Amino acid sequence: METLQIALHRFEMAQFIGAITRFFASQGIPPAMIAPFAGYDEPLEFGPAEERDLAAELLEEGRSLYFPFSDTNTGEAVPCADGQRYRFPVVETDETELNFCAAELESIGFLVAVARDELRIEQAVMSGGALSPAEPADWSGLALDEAMERFIRKFIGEE
Repeated sequence: METLQIALHRFEMAQFIGAITRFFASQGIPPAMIAPFAGYDEPLEFGPAEERDLAAELLEEGRSLYFPFSDTNTGEAVPCADGQRYRFPVVETDETELNFCAAELESIGFLVAVARDELRIEQAVMSGGALSPAEPADWSGLALDEAMERFIRKFIGEE
């Protein structure tokens, strides 16, 4: 999935957050999995999950939120926010090293940030509590990548 940059007014924020939180509830995932970051740095501190206003957090300048698309990786096909199950791929580089190991990934999701009136959405992976970008070349054309693209585009309105 390519990084998306769209006008904030075109994105159905409430519907997106609602879809992710309903997915969490259906899987028994605590809302604390929606973690605030300042880019790909350490997670920021936040209050109790039940008291959070995710839309307000997202609108804070310089704040990014990680919204998991997948449940926690078990090595099998995992439930995802679109209602389907997908396997995490193992991708090899030309140097025969793994860019990442499917067994080490906890989840894949969206890192969402707002700057002025623009929304930036990029694919990110959570591993060992650390967030990193998902390399588009590694995921391009894979079922999980395409599913994430379809899912996020449902919340983007017309110009």
